[in-house]
Amino acid sequence: MKYLKLFLLFIRYNLIRDMEFRGNFLLLIAVDILWVSFQLLLIELYFQFTGSIFGWTKPQVFVLMGLFRIVKGVVDVFLRPNINQLPIAVNRGELDYILTKPQDSMFLASVKRHAYTEFSTIVLGLAIFAYGLLLDGAFNFGKIVFLLFLLPFGAIMFYCLLFCFASLSPFIHRLSATYQYYDILSNLFRFPTDFLGMQIRQLNLVLFPLAIVATVPAKFILGKSGWNSIVAMTFISLITLALTRRFWFFALRRYQSASS
Repeated sequence: MKYLKLFLLFIRYNLIRDMEFRGNFLLLIAVDILWVSFQLLLIELYFQFTGSIFGWTKPQVFVLMGLFRIVKGVVDVFLRPNINQLPIAVNRGELDYILTKPQDSMFLASVKRHAYTEFSTIVLGLAIFAYGLLLDGAFNFGKIVFLLFLLPFGAIMFYCLLFCFASLSPFIHRLSATYQYYDILSNLFRFPTDFLGMQIRQLNLVLFPLAIVATVPAKFILGKSGWNSIVAMTFISLITLALTRRFWFFALRRYQSASS
């Protein structure tokens, strides 16, 4: 309960901070809308010449794209600002401010900073997701509710990939590739993994949980897979989170504080 109260305090603080710059907030939302419109236009162009791609119709791709943007938005708002700053804090010895606090260090290193300028990603993702379901004739509120159950597991896997990479900072001085790593993975896996070759797809499932952040829940919601995929997704995400936590504390042993 104390961590929930602390998280709510972080939300309040970051909202106040972001609302001080309303012009920048509105400008970033407008840019995000333009970017999403361009992506939707590309999908429309792809399906001008075919009814489906590797078994995925246009409405189904919209469902997956919307689902991925929701997960991406949650990570971008609450988690990524902290993960991007983690290598900088390690290099400057500023991680001491977190490690000396009585709260869990991984919690503070993950959720202290928020970026509500990215909240439009979640809203637009919900809109695209609902629109895809309507086009597919599969829209119902039950699926929207079930989406709330699936989202945390997709977000957990996305978060673990990013946090593990940032946790390499104590081992690699001046780790500055977190932005590029995030952009490459998010751009690559916003579409179904079925679009990739079989060999690459197998590699994704082993090395990159991000590959099933959106594809697995989208397939289930669209009736393209069964409960076994959801059970596997739940199990993998929780195991990944446990391993990420162990790796974090292992990496902290190599951290040299500002006073050392």
